[in-house]
Amino acid sequence: MVGLFFIQLVDTLNFIFLYQIFSMIPKKKPIVFLLLIITSVILRFYSFFPAVMDHDESTYLIIGRDLAQGKQMYTDVMDTKPVGIFLIYSFFHYIFGYSIFLTRLFVAVMIGATAHLIYLASIKLINEKSPAFAAAIIYLFYTSIWTKFGVGPNAELFFNLTTISGFFFFLKHKKWSYSAAGLLFGIGFMIKYLVLFDFIFLSAFFLIRELSLNKWRIGKTSFLKYVFAGIGFSIPFLATNLYFYLGSNFEAFKYITYELPSKYGQGHNNMKYLLFLLDFLVRFLPISIMLFYALFSKVKMLKKWQLQMFLFWIVGILIAMYLPGKNFGHYSIQLMIPLSLITGLYFHPNLNKGRVLQLITGKKYGIYFLLASFLIVQISGISSKIMNNDKPRQVAEYLNKNKKSDETLYLSNYKHIVYYLLRTDSPTKYVHPTLLSNPSHAKAIGIDGKQEIRNIIENNPTWVVMYDFNNYVKELIKNDYNIDTVFSESKVEIYKISD
Repeated sequence: MVGLFFIQLVDTLNFIFLYQIFSMIPKKKPIVFLLLIITSVILRFYSFFPAVMDHDESTYLIIGRDLAQGKQMYTDVMDTKPVGIFLIYSFFHYIFGYSIFLTRLFVAVMIGATAHLIYLASIKLINEKSPAFAAAIIYLFYTSIWTKFGVGPNAELFFNLTTISGFFFFLKHKKWSYSAAGLLFGIGFMIKYLVLFDFIFLSAFFLIRELSLNKWRIGKTSFLKYVFAGIGFSIPFLATNLYFYLGSNFEAFKYITYELPSKYGQGHNNMKYLLFLLDFLVRFLPISIMLFYALFSKVKMLKKWQLQMFLFWIVGILIAMYLPGKNFGHYSIQLMIPLSLITGLYFHPNLNKGRVLQLITGKKYGIYFLLASFLIVQISGISSKIMNNDKPRQVAEYLNKNKKSDETLYLSNYKHIVYYLLRTDSPTKYVHPTLLSNPSHAKAIGIDGKQEIRNIIENNPTWVVMYDFNNYVKELIKNDYNIDTVFSESKVEIYKISD
């Protein structure tokens, strides 16, 4: 608990320091863009080195590589997500090869670009540069502090770029911009289907607002804007359907796309969901305080329709987060765009923050201490993520030294990034291990997880790796495998088939 509050304190000071630095720099768009990119890279630098930041990223890397090498999605490799995120990682593999460092560097640049679009959207909404700067920096901090809430390269970080791009085009209120907005949201939808809620709630809000302004009448031209937005949204999805329909694996695609979503969700627990939201607010407590301070301030910095829009949008996202029935931290990344835009208002020049808060956020006394705090955060990240032993790499290095090129490997419940580090294939198309080990996941995709594991063992992989107490696999291999080595510190056992 003490560590949590220390992180909160230092990151608050870190944030204010960056904001003050930004406020002293000429506010030209190219300079702002470059600063946000550089800041994103610096904040996330420590995350470029570990083999695993998130297990979903490991799946993206492996399947992306396999697609780049000619395998077919949903036939040769399987996952529950839409194809978009895997196509992105397939492109990464084509450009960067096996470099996890360069892939994560690109993700950091992408997050910086997302922050810049948040800056531009804020300017468009309230025409004030100070809160726009703040909103952009807040987004960088939201996504660069906690591993499960943005540091791990999850799908939400990718579709947030398309979401803020689509939102920005909605704000242009041009005939063509609605089609562009729909297309961008549609691309995001092919990364993760929950983007549908951003699109529906925002487009519905703008349509309702336009109707109310015109006394509930709408002309043909205005109505067609939203029709074209819907058409734009549909294009990526229809194109994907057509691609798989013309290929040989449409049935598998159809199941994952149309049937799986209704089976994949778990039972909803309202109390757990509320605790999950509370946990999010506490994890980012300084930002949460600024959020509510700006939201409930007597000084109205947002027009009435803008406040209604944000609340409507946030409700849509909260519904999207609730529906899967799971409380994964990365789900909250979808919330970070509207929350960043609102929290940035804390730095609006018209907002009176009182003498104490004004002193803390001022330039006169804080800058040197804030610079020191910035360095503390980076040193902390580097020491925990870089200097500590990278257990998956140790396992991979051991196997690389002892495993012959023609020998096969099954990682069972251990970190599947090792397949990628060794540049070898998974023995099953169900790359993410929980698709087999988690009964609800296996049932959702229509397989018997234990039978699939038995099939793998019956093929006699040369090496089997297991983490902690994997009793089911241990029972299957007990007669034919001998323990080769143990990484006791990380509870990893490596077995080799008997001669």
